[in-house]
Amino acid sequence: LGLVCLVLVGLRRKTSEIVEEEGGRNKRNYENLKMGLIIWGIPYRWMSHVWGKLTNIDLKFDLIKKSMYNIWTSLYDCNLDEMKYPLESYKSLADFFLRPLKDGARQIDSRSPDTIVSPCDAVVLHTGSTKLSSIKNLSAVAVEQVKGVSYSLEEFLGEEPDGLQIATPLQQNDKMLEYIVLYLAPGDYHHFHSPADWEITQRRHFPGALIPVRPWAVERIPGLYCRNERVVLNGKWKHGYFGFVAVGALNVGSIKIYLMNRC
Repeated sequence: LGLVCLVLVGLRRKTSEIVEEEGGRNKRNYENLKMGLIIWGIPYRWMSHVWGKLTNIDLKFDLIKKSMYNIWTSLYDCNLDEMKYPLESYKSLADFFLRPLKDGARQIDSRSPDTIVSPCDAVVLHTGSTKLSSIKNLSAVAVEQVKGVSYSLEEFLGEEPDGLQIATPLQQNDKMLEYIVLYLAPGDYHHFHSPADWEITQRRHFPGALIPVRPWAVERIPGLYCRNERVVLNGKWKHGYFGFVAVGALNVGSIKIYLMNRC
């Protein structure tokens, strides 16, 4: 009886382990399938194209304009007190989306020329740093987009980004490469400006997807910023390398750099 009980217990434990293993495998397969559908199964670029066409339609009546813009404001908590022109002056939803700020809405302290300011109205998703002297190969450097989810710095910036060539530890003098990830919500002021006094020496455009970059996607999709269309500006400032990258997203596939003829 004892032997039979032991065997039964053993079989039960083994069966339980198999069920747990199968359950874990099925859960992983489900998660992989779900991520696959999110990344490849949804026509983000086509959706963005249609959205762009719709939002660029001129709205002829002030009542329609105000109603639509007020709905957008309610959904995305826009700050209308800072916009430069009255609601009825924006001819389309796209025009309202790109509304400029009033003069003087963002004051910069001119007494601090070395200060880095935020280039846009945004939420800080992540910050980090890596020691340049520890970098032996740029392709081996992984940068976190959020805690625990990373992407390749070389894939993100491209091969041999100007100003960030690998040097000896002595040449780098223990300098740090610091980075910050900023998220522009749909209700934010959707222009970006130079965050510091720096010189752009290289411009790159990477075609790609337009997957949403909302926090839920950033937390779940590794290398999201490398998958999406982006414009990379590499250059230098008084402390060494300086870079700025604008990443496209669902319904935000147009990135215009107004200094393109000068860099």
